[in-house]
Amino acid sequence: PRILEAIPCPEIFRDRTLLLTLSLILIWPLSCVKRLSALRHIALLPIFSIIITSIVVIVQAPHLIHEAFKTGMRPEAFSLSWNSPKAVNIFLFAYMAHVNVVPVAEEIFEREPNTSLLACFKLGVTACLIEFALYAPLAFVGYLSWLGLTRQNFTTNYSATDPAFFLCRILLSISMVVAVPINVFAAAKSCVSLARHLWGRSGVESPSSVSSNGERERENGLESMDGEENNKNKRIAMTLHVSGDSEMD
Repeated sequence: PRILEAIPCPEIFRDRTLLLTLSLILIWPLSCVKRLSALRHIALLPIFSIIITSIVVIVQAPHLIHEAFKTGMRPEAFSLSWNSPKAVNIFLFAYMAHVNVVPVAEEIFEREPNTSLLACFKLGVTACLIEFALYAPLAFVGYLSWLGLTRQNFTTNYSATDPAFFLCRILLSISMVVAVPINVFAAAKSCVSLARHLWGRSGVESPSSVSSNGERERENGLESMDGEENNKNKRIAMTLHVSGDSEMD
């Protein structure tokens, strides 16, 4: 909705529920991939979006910090409120790789069976360090730019008509379409496995098993046809051979 404030459009398209529903058209197919590596070509888009946003925030920071200090506001090193537990949860979740660690490790071991657990551990640590390197400057400079006026979604502090932040909002919105499938991949795969398990226990064959059974039946049918054809060819060859021998005799 914040993006659409700068664009003339019907009021219905400013509805958050409608926008979330429309985004599912893109998110759903991306969430149904068989392997997480299928998203590797677009997985860097969220990182690119954060880098661009950080650059814009840092470039605009000197003027905003000067204006904030002119109003008499000063940075607070520490403060407690009812929002503190929520902030801590968001902070911790940002560095939790538990959502993707299992499918990533699974694909690593499939491709490189001799990969050590230490290498996987280093991969997880490196990912967290990269996240910290991206988030820390953005959070620090973003807070200094607005101090006590900083909102939960600090991007809303910036004007909706700001061209630079308009671009940032578009990039961040697109990156969410990519980030959501990556984060729900493990859950989607678990749901599929559970459905297959329950389908099998109910005594009803799942569509995949039916199709595989059908393929096996077709293969068996083709093999039997090939066998009959081979036997027929053998009989013809034997007949010709016998006929040839008899003619020679």
